[in-house]
Amino acid sequence: MNFGIFLNSGGPPAKSIEETTMEIWDEAYSSLLKWKIALTKMLLPKFKHQQYGTIF
Repeated sequence: MNFGIFLNSGGPPAKSIEETTMEIWDEAYSSLLKWKIALTKMLLPKFKHQQYGTIF
């Protein structure tokens, strides 16, 4: 069976650069990107084994 995944998530609160603390940037990284990297690393062996897989 071939399959793919679609990765999407909401963004951090809209604030100016002056109002955005480094903690907010860290939270945004974790909630927007880090989990997608972990999921991709987890699925990559399956995609390679079946010689097919799509990530959007």
